[in-house]
Amino acid sequence: MTLDERLEALAQSMEVLQGMQMDNEKRFAAADERIAAADERIAAADERIAAADERIAAAEERHDREMEDIRREARAMRTDLRRAFALGVQEARNERRRSAALDEKITQLAAAQLITEEKLQVFIDCLRRGGNGSPAAH
Repeated sequence: MTLDERLEALAQSMEVLQGMQMDNEKRFAAADERIAAADERIAAADERIAAADERIAAAEERHDREMEDIRREARAMRTDLRRAFALGVQEARNERRRSAALDEKITQLAAAQLITEEKLQVFIDCLRRGGNGSPAAH
């Protein structure tokens, strides 16, 4: 091969290499654009994640406050229920005592009624017999 042919081949090789270099630069530029777009999407996603984290933190704080309110109300309710049950038991005991006292009074009243009936019967019998022990004329 002559020197001119070699130069011509070298020039063609240089043109091919230059074309390849331009293609690579275009591909790198496109890759850089894709990377920049991906970075923007990542930044936007990071912002959304940060906003979501803030909402989650606020929701957890609200949840904790509400749970504490619920626990406080439950404690108060348990206290009220204990007091109500104690009062109910006390009232049931008092009612049993009153009922027993009433039963005793009714028993006494029934006994007095029997005595009264017996005395009334004796009195009626006395009136029928008359003043001197003989039966009265009707």
